[in-house]
Amino acid sequence: MKQLTEKSKKTALIAYLAVWVICFLAILMSPHDDGGIAFMTMYVVLPIASICVGAVIGYVSHSQKKWLAALFFGAMNMLCAAAFPILNSGFKVKEIVTYYDAADIPMFLFFALAAIIGILFGHIKMKNEKRKANKH
Repeated sequence: MKQLTEKSKKTALIAYLAVWVICFLAILMSPHDDGGIAFMTMYVVLPIASICVGAVIGYVSHSQKKWLAALFFGAMNMLCAAAFPILNSGFKVKEIVTYYDAADIPMFLFFALAAIIGILFGHIKMKNEKRKANKH
């Protein structure tokens, strides 16, 4: 059973990274309506993926370290959000440096909160199933 749970976590993280790469490429290769694709990617697709993968991690992980996964999701989603203006600036150092400021902290917290919601949901589901199994 331990191998199954470790395999599930790894599979969920690989699936999340695949979604992240696809979203990043969609932003990079979109010829029109860059703002719409970036908005949908950053505020709809990636948070939903974070919630789903966080739920899997919360469900299969029995360690208290599972809560640290929120930091990973917050950082990865913030990287995708930061890459959009950097790519549009043509990698000009002045624009990259001026882009990074305290405005990134709320984005990081928003994306980390999405992962925490998923982890909490998975943790509660795991606890409920354990409680039902102990009653029978």
